[in-house]
Amino acid sequence: MHRLRRLRARLRERNVARAAVAYTVAGWLVLQVLDTIGDAAGFPDWILTLALTLLMLGFPIVLAVSWIYELTPEGLQRESALDGAVRDPRIARRFDLVIMLLLAAAVGVLGLSTWRESGSGAVAASVDSTSEHGAAAGPVEDTAPETSIAVLP
Repeated sequence: MHRLRRLRARLRERNVARAAVAYTVAGWLVLQVLDTIGDAAGFPDWILTLALTLLMLGFPIVLAVSWIYELTPEGLQRESALDGAVRDPRIARRFDLVIMLLLAAAVGVLGLSTWRESGSGAVAASVDSTSEHGAAAGPVEDTAPETSIAVLP
């Protein structure tokens, strides 16, 4: 129990948890943007899978780098080179600010994609169909009520 507390204290002290959260939110944001613009930009279908794989492979690297190196006002320095120097609390606040900005951007992207999906579903497209004899039957009307429930297996 004592070792676990020491480990948590060291993780918090070295900003490993903050780096993990920032990387996760930034990765999710990248995936959302790729998913949103992928079709319009002509990306192949496998690009999302590649991006997710690269993000997953990069996660342990980010954790290791955040454990080994300390972000100081002078830049990245090895943890062993600091020799117990007093850590700058401004670095933790900057990490928190970056995380909040990334979360705000993620919420914005999620809201935008939700708004776009709900707006595109409201407009029903008229589809011309032909009858058995090849004559135009006219537009097909949407007979579903505005609020309905779909039950899937």
